[in-house]
Amino acid sequence: MMFVVKVDIGSKQKYIFSSNRLKEIIGASEIIRYVTEELAKEVLKCMNREYKNYENSNDGNVLFEAGGNSMYIFDDIDDAKKFNGIFSRFVIEYFDGLELIMVIKEFDIEKRNIVDLYEEIEQALTKKKGERKYQFKRLGYGLTRICPNTRKPAGYEYKEKDRNNKGKIKYISKESEDKLRFYNFLYGNSNYYDEQAKIKYMIDSKEINHEQMKKELKERYGLKNGFEFTNKLDDIAGPKNEGSHIGITCIDGNGMGKKIDSFNDEYKRIPREKIFDSNQKYIKEFRNLTKNIDEHYRTTFNKVLEDLVDNYNNYYEKIGYEKEKKTLPIRPIILAGDDITFISNGKIAIDITRLFTEEITEQKEQFGKNKYNLTTSAGIAIVKRNHPFSRAVKLAGALEKNSKKKLRTMKLACEKQNLEKLEDASFIDWEINRGDTLDNILIIRNKDLVARPYIIIDSESKKKIDIHYEDLKSIINYNFDNFDNALDQINKSGARSNIKSFFRSMNSSEIDSDLFYLKYNLKGKFEGDVDLKVIKKVIYDVVDAMDLYTYVKGDK
Repeated sequence: MMFVVKVDIGSKQKYIFSSNRLKEIIGASEIIRYVTEELAKEVLKCMNREYKNYENSNDGNVLFEAGGNSMYIFDDIDDAKKFNGIFSRFVIEYFDGLELIMVIKEFDIEKRNIVDLYEEIEQALTKKKGERKYQFKRLGYGLTRICPNTRKPAGYEYKEKDRNNKGKIKYISKESEDKLRFYNFLYGNSNYYDEQAKIKYMIDSKEINHEQMKKELKERYGLKNGFEFTNKLDDIAGPKNEGSHIGITCIDGNGMGKKIDSFNDEYKRIPREKIFDSNQKYIKEFRNLTKNIDEHYRTTFNKVLEDLVDNYNNYYEKIGYEKEKKTLPIRPIILAGDDITFISNGKIAIDITRLFTEEITEQKEQFGKNKYNLTTSAGIAIVKRNHPFSRAVKLAGALEKNSKKKLRTMKLACEKQNLEKLEDASFIDWEINRGDTLDNILIIRNKDLVARPYIIIDSESKKKIDIHYEDLKSIINYNFDNFDNALDQINKSGARSNIKSFFRSMNSSEIDSDLFYLKYNLKGKFEGDVDLKVIKKVIYDVVDAMDLYTYVKGDK
C-alpha cells in the first residue's frame, strides 16, 4: 500500500497581484515556484530521505514534478503525514497569505489503476479549493495600521528609497514582508534583507549565492548581450506621459484536459495481472509528457525574449526606451506549464503575445496515440501604469476566457459542418483601458463593434481550410493576418486622422459609419474576399489599438 501527497497552490494570481509593487509581485511568483519545485527537497532532507524519482518500487519519493504539478509518494502513512506537516508548517511560517492545498490519498499500486488515482486527487483538490476550510487568516482588531496592498494588519516596517537614496518608513503586512524578504533573498538587495531575522531558505542544501542566482536567472531565460529584466514597473512602462501603459497577458493551454485524457486512455483498460507494470510505465511516460509540455512553453517564451533582444533597435525609441540601458520591456510572472502570465510595456503587449502564440501554435506533442498542436487562449489587459494590478489581472483573465469561448464556438461550427481539419486553434483577445473605471468585459463591450478575439491557426491547418462555410466565416475572417494587413494599410495610407474619424462615427451612428466607409473607399484598401461587416470590425479594432501597437520586429 502506498500514500500519495499532492501539493497545489490556490488563487495564484490573487496572491501574486495583490500589490502594485513589482518587487512584491516577483517575490510572490518566485515563492510559488520555490514551493512547487524546490521546497520538497529540503523537507525530504529533514526526513533523512534522498530527493529522487520513484521508479519500480525503489525508495524514491518524487512521483511527478513539472509545471507546478507536484506529487510525492510514500510507503507509510506516518511518513506522508510527516511530509505534509513539515511542508505546511514552513509555508505558514514564512509565506503568509499563500493558499497551500495538500491532499493525501491511499493507493495500492499493484491492484489499482493509477489513472483512477490521478482523477480522484484532482476531484479532491477541486473540492478542497471550494471549501477552503483550513486557510489560515491573520486578523486585526482595529488597533493596528492596515497594509495598503493586502488590507491586512501592518506590523512590519519597510523603508522605501527614492531616487536620491532617501526614503520614508512604510508599514506593511507580514504577507508583503514575506514577499519582499524572499525577493531580496534571491536577488541580493542588501538594503532591505535583514540578517538578524536569520531566515535561511535553502536551495540544493546550500545558502544561495546572489551573483550565481542572477546568472542562473539569465540562463533560465536565455538572456544575452547584456540585457536584463527590471524590478521597477516604471522602467517597463516607459516615460511618464499619456502613452505610458503596461500590458498584463494571461495565457492558458487549450483543451489540455482532453489531451491528457487522450494520453490516459491507453492505460484505462488494463488486465489485473498487468496493472503494476502498466502503472510503472504510466509514471515514466506521464513524467516525460509533463516535462515535454513545460519545455515547449519555456523554450517558446525564451524565443520571444530572444526576439526582443535581437530586434531592440527596431522598437526601443517607439516605446521611449534608451539604447544603452538594455532593459527588457517584459517581466515573466508565472511560467508553470501551459499557465503563463507576464507584464510588458503596453505598446508591444499585443505583438509580444502574438509572437508567442504563433510560435507555440506550431508546436506539436504526442498524447498517447494522438498528436496535438499546443494551442492557447490569451487575454491582454492594457492599462495605465497606476491602474490596480488586481483589477487588470481580473480583466486579462476575463479576456482569456472570452478567447476560450470563441474556441468553443468554432468547434461547434466545425462539428455542424463535419469538419475534422480544424480541430483546434489559438485565440487572442485584448482590451485597452484608458482610465475607465470599468473592468467588466460584458459591460465594456455593449456594442457589436469589435472583431476580437482573433484566431491564429497553425500553418499546416491554414492550407486546408475552406472558409466558405457561413458558420465559420465570422470566425476565420477575424484572423490576426487580417488585423495585421489592416494595420499595415492604414499606416501606409497617410490618412490616419480620417480613419480615426471613421472610428468615432462607428461609435455614434451606423449610417454615418457606412457613408464614411464608402467615401474613403476603405474596402479598396484590403485584399481578398472579405465582406463589409468583417472589414468594419477589423478597422475598429485597428484604430482602437494603433497608437499603442508597436511591432517588435519592425514595421511591415
